[in-house]
Amino acid sequence: MLKNLIYLCIGLFFHLTNNAQVNLVPNPSFEDTIGDCTSIPFAFVSNVKEWYQAKESPDYFNVCTNATTYPSANTIPFNCHGSQLAHTNNAYSAIALYYLTNPLDSINISSELMGVKLKQSLKTNACYYGEFYMSLAEISDIGINTIGMLFTQNTYTLGYQIFDNLIQPQIKWNVTQCFTDTSNWVKVSGTFIAQGGEEYLTIGNFRDGMNLNKQFLSRNYINICNLGNPNSVSYVYIDDVALYELPSPHIQNTAITICPNADSLILGDTARIHTRYQWYANGVAIDTTSFIKVKPTQTTTYVLQTTQCAITTQSIVVTYSSNCEPVVAVEP
Repeated sequence: MLKNLIYLCIGLFFHLTNNAQVNLVPNPSFEDTIGDCTSIPFAFVSNVKEWYQAKESPDYFNVCTNATTYPSANTIPFNCHGSQLAHTNNAYSAIALYYLTNPLDSINISSELMGVKLKQSLKTNACYYGEFYMSLAEISDIGINTIGMLFTQNTYTLGYQIFDNLIQPQIKWNVTQCFTDTSNWVKVSGTFIAQGGEEYLTIGNFRDGMNLNKQFLSRNYINICNLGNPNSVSYVYIDDVALYELPSPHIQNTAITICPNADSLILGDTARIHTRYQWYANGVAIDTTSFIKVKPTQTTTYVLQTTQCAITTQSIVVTYSSNCEPVVAVEP
């Protein structure tokens, strides 16, 4: 029989749950429809499963309607508001963020909100990452600086030309800029700590014309529907809405011994999402990946700094030892 000497080495792993990769938003890209897709009318509320109108009347667009009348009000890519492919798959929704019903009144504007009940309520003090994609429709002649994701324990609705200027969406567009991109899908994203019990998500602009910034644009688009729209409007397509829980890493071993002939250690994890990493070795920054492969020749303290809703640090001491006890492995 052949005897091999194998040196004992203890590995380091992070314990992860699958929660980090479960999208808590149902029907996130608006593909699931009510009834026959080819006969879908323009209205959002009567077509999209799970979602509802939280204020006024959001709109809906789907490639499947192209088979009946194309182009028309809710076809893709060409429709009454411009030309845009879906960010993914075959559908998207849309809301007016700013619409002048009276060209002489830029404060009492009209706007739309869309809402959905999450798959499960949010956990107290847990960290969450949310995102959605938006594109400004070509019919828009104004860009504004406010749109966000609001998470509440109860349904959130507002009446016509009613606004809550004090509300603070947990995730929002960069308010220092007005959104003006009519060509690309742009991601709005962020993290927040839940109070606990939030079950509903509402997307849109929550501010009136006095409490937002705006940038006027040159509107060159000639719509195919002769849609009457003489006043200023900021109209955005919305697609691929997501919300993920971000559980903190849990270190199972913080003290490890490595032997001269041992294999390299893998520290970290390959499946983490929406987390920023910084690794240090004895105080020196070495990497920004989610995991590292190391084989120190001296005792080394590794520190993993992760950024989610807050910055956390965790230390792993790898002790280098030449006095490791060999383990005998017997092969037949």
